[in-house]
Amino acid sequence: MPERGKGKERWWRTRGFSLDGDRFRRDPETAEAAEFLLAEMVRQRGAELARWLEESRTSPRPWITAGVNSRVALRLTREELADLVRDVTQVLDACYDRVRERDEEVPDTARVIVHFDAFPVGLGEREKPD
Repeated sequence: MPERGKGKERWWRTRGFSLDGDRFRRDPETAEAAEFLLAEMVRQRGAELARWLEESRTSPRPWITAGVNSRVALRLTREELADLVRDVTQVLDACYDRVRERDEEVPDTARVIVHFDAFPVGLGEREKPD
């Protein structure tokens, strides 16, 4: 294996991450930083989608049709939501494992960003049971 890390050579690869924002938001010591990080993640997602929208006007059609923009609203139990998150995470992890060592110079590849959010809405407005 060739040596890595000489000069400005990038020898690491980004993977992305998940964040248990709720846990950090409930801790007074980390709440402000967690709020900032979560807001930055939302901002970055918006910027990435805006970049895709702009680039999609001139990107090769086969690449555009291979991707997806999807939004689905489901009525789920907590357990079903947890199952969904686990299942999608397993698919994403398996894909990452297959391609993580792929060189950036491999023909007919592109950097693909996957956003996955699954969250309940409207629960904060409900009355709390006594």
